[in-house]
Amino acid sequence: FITLNKLNQVEFGSQHLWEMQIAGAPAPFNDWFPAQSVEEVSKGASVSSMSFGIDEVNMLNSYGAITMRCEILDDENETLTRWLKSWQKSIGTSPSTGQAYSGFRYLTDILTTMKITKYNWQKIRVSRDEYYVIPVGNISLNRNNDPALRVLNVNFAVFGQKET
Repeated sequence: FITLNKLNQVEFGSQHLWEMQIAGAPAPFNDWFPAQSVEEVSKGASVSSMSFGIDEVNMLNSYGAITMRCEILDDENETLTRWLKSWQKSIGTSPSTGQAYSGFRYLTDILTTMKITKYNWQKIRVSRDEYYVIPVGNISLNRNNDPALRVLNVNFAVFGQKET
């Protein structure tokens, strides 16, 4: 199994080019953790056009949020899996009663920051972005023939981004 010691010994190489940080993540993931892959799906825009004589104007109808897919290494205790599922569950429950909540929640109450740093094969930082996210959809933990490797697949809805 991947233990805390093994997780801290991960070296950036061809398979560990991503370093992630999520605010509020439990130990041993509270400082940083490696990701197998990060896929950012672009925003989708819907436009309509109107003609005014010989001129045509395009107008924005809607603008969809970014969805980010991440493959993250988890430990033998499934610490990240349990924490992300708990966070996801808390989004749909009342903070005071813990019961199912169908009312209005401010995004600032449920979003957290996720920082992603990308390195090249020479271990030189290429980019560092900060996102404001919540986990969405299914959170699945995949196991394969390697008992030490637990890959967590999670999607995040991104409500804001800044480059640092």
